[in-house]
Amino acid sequence: AGAERMLADEPAYDAILLDLGIPGESPAAFYQELEPGLRRRVVFMTGATGLESTGEFITGHQDRFLIKPFAYRELMAVLARLEVTADGPAAGPPEGL
Repeated sequence: AGAERMLADEPAYDAILLDLGIPGESPAAFYQELEPGLRRRVVFMTGATGLESTGEFITGHQDRFLIKPFAYRELMAVLARLEVTADGPAAGPPEGL
């Protein structure tokens, strides 16, 4: 419900940057509400690296995680691993999803 409501006005996204500190909703719940096609394009980010829950989440999503502050090149490297380009996401989910 929350993810659908937030994304309803925009039908297509090349990538979604999801901060683990979003107010009012669990980022994990938001992620689970996304359709699989969008889930494969999510890049997670946080500045709260000392929290146990953050560490557990990072472990499960290491290939798509950024620690704030991050450099533009770091973001571009993650997007490249997810095969998101200027033309949009590549067909099919990345391996392991």
